[in-house]
Amino acid sequence: MKPDRPLAARLTGQTLRARYDESVNRGTIEEGRRAFERVVEENPRWGLAWDLLGRLREAAGDDEAAYEAFRKGMEIALASRRMSRQLKTDLAVKVVEFCHARGWQDRAEQHLDAVARLAPRHPLVEHLRGADASRAMPTLSRHLDRRQEAQRHVHAARDRFRARDWAAARDLYRQAIAIDERCTNAYIFLARTLKQMPPDALAEGVGWFEGWLHARPSWGLGHNLLAQLHVAAGDDAQAYAAFDRGADLSDSSPTLDLRRKCELRVDLIQFCERRGWAERADHQRARLAALAPGHPVLEGPAGDGAALEAARAAARRGRVAEAITHYTGHIARDPHDREAHVELAGLYEKADREVRAGGIRLFRRVVARSPGWGLGHRLLGELLEAHGEDEAAYTALFEATSLGMQSDKLDAATRIRNLLMMVDFCNRRGWNARARIHVGAVLAIDPAHAEAGALWRLLERRVG
Repeated sequence: MKPDRPLAARLTGQTLRARYDESVNRGTIEEGRRAFERVVEENPRWGLAWDLLGRLREAAGDDEAAYEAFRKGMEIALASRRMSRQLKTDLAVKVVEFCHARGWQDRAEQHLDAVARLAPRHPLVEHLRGADASRAMPTLSRHLDRRQEAQRHVHAARDRFRARDWAAARDLYRQAIAIDERCTNAYIFLARTLKQMPPDALAEGVGWFEGWLHARPSWGLGHNLLAQLHVAAGDDAQAYAAFDRGADLSDSSPTLDLRRKCELRVDLIQFCERRGWAERADHQRARLAALAPGHPVLEGPAGDGAALEAARAAARRGRVAEAITHYTGHIARDPHDREAHVELAGLYEKADREVRAGGIRLFRRVVARSPGWGLGHRLLGELLEAHGEDEAAYTALFEATSLGMQSDKLDAATRIRNLLMMVDFCNRRGWNARARIHVGAVLAIDPAHAEAGALWRLLERRVG
């Protein structure tokens, strides 16, 4: 939930991490601890704040207080609807490791139960069940080291992706997976990278994912990613088969919530409708009805726009939840309505933190379904920025701007305006090197652009 105290308006996840780093680097642990205790007092549902407070308490040698902070942060994360199961599992594993390192076997077992609920086939569950610290710690250390090394490769790969070095990004993502097969975000970003590559590399990537699915036929996410690659390759029949298989596996998943199961079926309905596959679309509606008989997509076509008008009327009356329900129902039936997307994003942006998190999930689905739609990426980026997730916002806005640069529908003035918005976004965060990249792109379009020229000289002095 979004904190409602004045301090919340001044703090984001990035600034909170910066304050933590400052306390550690300057050695002002006690001062930082007191400051973070005030933060969590004013923002009791901010999981990141609890986690950082736990680290400061641990650094101060107060293990019991640190445990309480870590446990509180983990509980908030486990209740979150926007955090992935992988991240939740990682947090639970860290608490298990913290407990084993202090010989607290009973507490470690308690939190291992959370790992088992989130990821029943997680290898640590079998290896750690009933283990004392002498057996558990080496296993945990190896696991956490692998996770950290894999994430370093993922971060390096994302840098290469932003530089449009697709081959290097692909290779780094694969290296991350070779180190840690449970590195879910590496598979997701790998598929995204492969979709940008030439046909021969894309075909090789399809084969790579098919090999993984041969070994792990019940991997629902893998089928979904393979389907996305088939779409990029223009093989709609194979894509449908993979999407359908992934949705079937998701329907029977004990760890996936109903909302996500319905989303996968709605995506399939829209996939079929865009291709004129009426019989297959009806089949997917029947599967959706079995999951959620009252789902708004089952109400029929958009018709005269009644849902959109109901959404706008609810928004005017300040009934945010009602408006969002009508907007999402309308968009599910008419995913190409640009105005509805813009209006819904504006509604989410002004909402509180918990509601906005739902909007971020929805717009992540929008860009996953239509990765070439620049407006979708831009709306997602603006929501992430409002949410204080600057890195994720930059990634989405960068993608929107890049798609605009490739589009033959935008004139030079619009492209320059979009690039300067990216420059402003970076400057407000002190990201000088990134800002210079976008200024350089402006000058490539218009070498005589006065504002860009002045910005380039300023950034040259700052970056060196």
